[in-house]
Amino acid sequence: MAGTLNIPYDWAKSIFPDGIQHPSSTVISGRGGSGKPLVQLAFVAEWIKKGGKALGIPLQYPDASFLKNSIYKLYDLDLNQYRDQNRYIRFDPEMENMEKATEDEYRANLLIPEVWDRVMEAAREDLYASREDLLVYGSALNLLLFAPRYQDEVVEKMEKMLEDTQNATYLFTVSNNVLGDKIARWEQASDHLLFTRMNEKRQLFIYATRINGKAIESGEPQIPIQPETLDEIRAIAEKNRKTLIPKLKKLK
Repeated sequence: MAGTLNIPYDWAKSIFPDGIQHPSSTVISGRGGSGKPLVQLAFVAEWIKKGGKALGIPLQYPDASFLKNSIYKLYDLDLNQYRDQNRYIRFDPEMENMEKATEDEYRANLLIPEVWDRVMEAAREDLYASREDLLVYGSALNLLLFAPRYQDEVVEKMEKMLEDTQNATYLFTVSNNVLGDKIARWEQASDHLLFTRMNEKRQLFIYATRINGKAIESGEPQIPIQPETLDEIRAIAEKNRKTLIPKLKKLK
């Protein structure tokens, strides 16, 4: 499946008129609550429709059911109909390792670099996925940095993953309004760097500053997502953050 992915929306065509080259790494950055995971799911939906395999790491959601609900509402894709193409990782900072929790979901402590490698290899084998077939997408990955004990290891691990796409295509979202110096390392490591913003009318916009490793100045198209949908998903994410962050801060 190596080559180019075309996203069938005007805003995506504006940013990627020739499609997205892959295997590659993409970071979607911006302030918290600016709709980054909703943009990400447009890429994921098209990847799966084209026959690709996907491994989701939705840190802003308590479990994969919320991710499935979001992608269905936004892009009319029922992930339950693509079980052979999808696996998920539920982040559990209280574990020492990883385990397969259900048919399509793993539990893993992603603060430990070696566990990243183990769970990704397990998912790859489970999906029978090659480098060209596999998309690893994670949202709100900046939450991992709230664990002081593991912060440096996590920054380095993610940076290396984004720089070296020999194992998969990576698509990560991060909030950059906290620990911005750490997040900047991930932004700089990506092949494609996108930013989202939301105005006072709760309209969502996207722009790019780097495509295929080259600096650009793109336009800033609006993404037509209803404010009510943004509010609903933001509320779920905020509730999960309030539970997860205190746990991580205790890991010193």
